[in-house]
Amino acid sequence: MSLSKTPNGINNAARLYAGTECVAEQVIWAQSWWEQLRGVIGRHLAPTNALLIPGCSQVHTAFVAYPITVAFCRAEGEGGATWRVLSVQTLPPWNVSRHVRGATLAIEMPLGSPLRGVSVGDLLTETLRI
Repeated sequence: MSLSKTPNGINNAARLYAGTECVAEQVIWAQSWWEQLRGVIGRHLAPTNALLIPGCSQVHTAFVAYPITVAFCRAEGEGGATWRVLSVQTLPPWNVSRHVRGATLAIEMPLGSPLRGVSVGDLLTETLRI
């Protein structure tokens, strides 16, 4: 499924890239149903951290204390570590994103993160640090 799947969902050895630009220095996977529902509620994400929510085509920001940028993606290829961006949305607290047909992954980052520079059609790749 992904390079960074670990028991706690956090992998300091994985980064997220859009082409050659590093979008996230640390990748956090929401692995359980509860983690996916919770999203960034009660979490302070650094601008260089990304929360990845598999199987997600719409998110909410109820109880989220800060605005976020969300990229909705679909898997590309067979490796499971590359995704095509279908939509990029900015959400203030207490809002619901548009539903994105075909999305299989949501990537949440704080507003102002490098994710804001990602465009529809871009390829995002999770890679291990060497």
